[in-house]
Amino acid sequence: MSEAYNDNSKVTTILGSITPYFKITKDLEYRMLFSINYSTGVRKGQIASFINLENIVDRGVAFTANNELITKQWTNTLTYNKKLSPAVNLNALVGYEYLRFDNKGNGMNASDFGNFGIPYYNYFQFSSQNTRGVFSFIDPTTELQSYFARATVNLKEKYLLTATIRADGSTKFGKDNRYGYFPSFSAAWNVDREDFMKNLEFVSFLKLRAGWGKTGSQDVPAGSAQDRYSFTGPGAVGPSIAPIPP
Repeated sequence: MSEAYNDNSKVTTILGSITPYFKITKDLEYRMLFSINYSTGVRKGQIASFINLENIVDRGVAFTANNELITKQWTNTLTYNKKLSPAVNLNALVGYEYLRFDNKGNGMNASDFGNFGIPYYNYFQFSSQNTRGVFSFIDPTTELQSYFARATVNLKEKYLLTATIRADGSTKFGKDNRYGYFPSFSAAWNVDREDFMKNLEFVSFLKLRAGWGKTGSQDVPAGSAQDRYSFTGPGAVGPSIAPIPP
């Protein structure tokens, strides 16, 4: 089996980012992040004709595929960090983020190869013509837009209260239901900093934390809320366009 199967991938990724920031005041800072991630990959594979599998034995099969993914990110945040009193410290953040994903690819597969000591995918032209298939795709552009805010109050370095709110909108969902709202709250107690813990030398760190939050997911295919179509042909009556079931 290991001798018959050959599957190799090569991925090239180029990542660039810039993160300037500016101190508006001693306590207030603006920070921006812009990044772009370009990734392209080639995958080639084959199953040799000597393996005793239906539609493979004495025929062989091979495929090749190419994929290109471009991801862009733009994030802006304002951070406020202030010691309100000797016992109280406030850290607050508000921000906006935009993500964009563009994905496309193409490939080919075929059967019935002669054995010449080199991988089948290096001579597709020698396969049977009626087994050759080509495919290509382009996903609808996916965009994710987010607004978020967080505030943390630190009391005497012992008690921490945190509140967060996010609003995330994704083009993967229908235009009437693209945004979700996700609040969260938490409280923490650094028990090891209490006076009654000072004599317990075997405890160096002890923290209790409780929280509640709401999360969401956009882990669905791009274009799930849109009409999608496949292109087939050409045939006797020319190419056709058919809807893809949801």
